[in-house]
Amino acid sequence: MGMHQRPLSLEGKKLVKSIRARFYPHQSQNPRWMSAFYRESLLQTRPAQQYVLAADELSGPRQQPYVHDIVVTLTYRRKVYKFRVFFKRHKLLPTNKSIRALCNVDVDGDVLVVACGKEVDVRNMRGKEEGRAADLAVKRLFARLDPLRGRRLPAVLSV
Repeated sequence: MGMHQRPLSLEGKKLVKSIRARFYPHQSQNPRWMSAFYRESLLQTRPAQQYVLAADELSGPRQQPYVHDIVVTLTYRRKVYKFRVFFKRHKLLPTNKSIRALCNVDVDGDVLVVACGKEVDVRNMRGKEEGRAADLAVKRLFARLDPLRGRRLPAVLSV
């Protein structure tokens, strides 16, 4: 469902696994860690093709079935982090309280953040420092996207 994820090939078997991700629910003021699922192709391709099943984790499938994703790169404490942020945009989705508390910007629906690796599409998020880097990436991303409400979104963004 992601807009910019590389689609998996139709032939061959696929495997579903879970990874540790950061979730910003619309009904709570605090983000939390959760297990997000992704589908991986079992073909002998390097790097392995991975596709995050973000539509299963985000609420509001009737109002907005389409999931946007943006790759965000930032430097936090002299280390470069790369995240893929999944979210929905629709006026009938509830306002996200955790993003509102984090950066004082109105965002509709839930937000899911997964870490990107150097050689793989997604990987597990590790530790509190990477969680703080994800919070900073979300804060900067939605501060930059707030003027673009109702318009097209970029695919990749460095913040």
